[in-house]
Amino acid sequence: MPLYFSDGRRACVHGLFMPCDYFIDGPNSPYKAPFNNVGLTKIQRILTYINWISIKPKLIARARRELRGKVLGSWYESSHAEVLALLVNSDIVIQLCKQEDPTIESIDFTS
Repeated sequence: MPLYFSDGRRACVHGLFMPCDYFIDGPNSPYKAPFNNVGLTKIQRILTYINWISIKPKLIARARRELRGKVLGSWYESSHAEVLALLVNSDIVIQLCKQEDPTIESIDFTS
């Protein structure tokens, strides 16, 4: 299921076919996956990226500063871009959580 900002924009797109604010798979991007995605399923790409970025708190902090509110593009429309979008945009996470519990108003990502 695609991720959307509260204003209706898609949070992640295929960067070759749709306009994006930041292409995370660019040659100088610190956010690109440092592993070969060829032959991996969507879930394998996502889990491998989560394992990689979860041990990089400085990169996550940088991403929150640089990528919040931006439409992220990647080679794969649904992939590690979704992981980054969820990490840096708490409003998307809150919307997803509200589908399960409408009383949720905020989430503290600092702890």
